[in-house]
Amino acid sequence: MITQNELKGKELLQKEMNEFLEDPDMCDDFGVDYWDEDNPNILSWRITMMGPIGTFYEGGYFLIRADFDEDYPTSKPKVRFRTKIYHTNVGQYDGNICLTTLNNWKTSDIKPTMKEVLEDIIFLLCNQNAKQGYPNDITKTYKDDLKKFENTAQEWCRKYANVNDYDEPKNFYSD
Repeated sequence: MITQNELKGKELLQKEMNEFLEDPDMCDDFGVDYWDEDNPNILSWRITMMGPIGTFYEGGYFLIRADFDEDYPTSKPKVRFRTKIYHTNVGQYDGNICLTTLNNWKTSDIKPTMKEVLEDIIFLLCNQNAKQGYPNDITKTYKDDLKKFENTAQEWCRKYANVNDYDEPKNFYSD
């Protein structure tokens, strides 16, 4: 049986997905579809994006997965990179994203849309946030040796997110 909250959550997600598909500017930045095209489920999104021009990730083609609870937007989505990316705010072993928009979800009275979340991810790719980054070697390298960080980020982009090697961005992490 579908509850009223579940219906609102799914309806809202379908509305947000349709807005992506109808907005030519968003279509330039992101591709949005069901995670499993053979078993469409509005609670699980497959998002593709190109690395922003002028960043360490330029030329990369990245896969992001977003999973939602049925009470969305009351509960925050689980958004994570599935393509390996060398970034201070992305978990190197699981692709989880350390993003203020997601971290403050519970305390925010006005919940952001997925469009806003993805715009924040683009901003994060353009602007590392090492103060709120994962406490790992990637963040340490960013703070201690920016040139080495830049070289490694570009190397990972070529190795794992090279659009010339794949028809689709690769999913490197298990679900």
